[in-house]
Amino acid sequence: MSVKSLANDGRRGVRAHFRIRSVLCDGCEALDKADVAELSVTVINNMACDELVRMIRVAGLPDQLCPNLDKRLPFYDHTALTRLAHLAQRCCRNHGHGPLEKDAE
Repeated sequence: MSVKSLANDGRRGVRAHFRIRSVLCDGCEALDKADVAELSVTVINNMACDELVRMIRVAGLPDQLCPNLDKRLPFYDHTALTRLAHLAQRCCRNHGHGPLEKDAE
């Protein structure tokens, strides 16, 4: 008899949806700043490192913070990338690319 945990079922669906959405374009970037601004805290926290790097680059955060940041992003750990991704999301929201209401999560 096997037991299946329901704790991660919701996360897998969110992550799978994000991955499918980001590769629909076969090589081109499917995310834009409006998409980044609309991501929830839960979705950002559950992203893989390569997804976080892609999101941070789409938001243009390396251009705003440090010119060498773009080269270093793939080498950061998940915690640092998550923090930068939340900062990127706030930047996109503040520049008018998404909703201004605060996340309830």
